[in-house]
Amino acid sequence: MLRTTFGTKIHGKHGQISVPSRGPAIVGGAVAVIFGGFWTLFTSFIFPPFALFGLLFIGLGLWSSISHFGRAEQYQRLRTRHESKRQELTQRLQSRG
Repeated sequence: MLRTTFGTKIHGKHGQISVPSRGPAIVGGAVAVIFGGFWTLFTSFIFPPFALFGLLFIGLGLWSSISHFGRAEQYQRLRTRHESKRQELTQRLQSRG
């Protein structure tokens, strides 16, 4: 586990820390768009001003999904860099001994 993650980890409601991944970001975005689309469609027939809440929900869901996906990508880049530096240092130490 990396000690410094530069703000890429996600803090849960009760303080638990988790590693961001791309899968939940994609699923969360899809759920937000589908729910927002249904909300917009159904409320536009019943009471059109409520359809704006669906559009807001879609926008916030997409923003959250893109943000989470970016964190997952950044975490993966940092982890790859960390592992390559660690391997390089391990090889240097082994070549000395």
